[in-house]
Amino acid sequence: MGISKKPALFAVSFDINQNSQNLIWRVTSADHRDALRTRGRSAGLLKLHENEILNFTITGGCFQTYFFDGQPHQLKSFDFRILQAGLISTPKGPYKDNDGDIISQNPSMLANSNSILLLDTNEQEWQTSYNWQDDDGGIYLEVEKSYLQQLQITDKVGFWELSFVLNVEITRTALINGQVHTFSEVRSFAFDPESEVGNGTHR
Repeated sequence: MGISKKPALFAVSFDINQNSQNLIWRVTSADHRDALRTRGRSAGLLKLHENEILNFTITGGCFQTYFFDGQPHQLKSFDFRILQAGLISTPKGPYKDNDGDIISQNPSMLANSNSILLLDTNEQEWQTSYNWQDDDGGIYLEVEKSYLQQLQITDKVGFWELSFVLNVEITRTALINGQVHTFSEVRSFAFDPESEVGNGTHR
């Protein structure tokens, strides 16, 4: 099966009430290939193809009823503003494959990029959608922001340490003790899987 010409989806998400700073992430392609390998020599790696195109989404979520600072809250609405979003990739050995060919020589796994790529945080560069849905824990609101620019993977094979750092300002409106309150907070989230570009035959 050949590589799909349709863009893959790089999606990260967080809950605005979560205790950790860890982003949930996934990368899936149009042909339903899960980029996180679980078997063979690439197990545990985020596996991408040369020149693959990525769409990027960031999703924040929150249950309609939740506890915050020890008090029950009834969420009316929430949104988040992206303050900074950076993809950081640094080459990781081996520097040469089994045939002696140089790999992992690009500073970034992304084409035409240095090791740090800052996404444009201008709100006009993101398309926002809102979705209330039923969940086992109750009604859940998701706010999804889709980046309108596409990212392209390098045409060079190799291995990179990939991390993503996200700073957001979260604004929520909630019913507390019968009164409507609006307040905001700034939070930071991140993830850091190891990534490979190529056909997996270079170690």
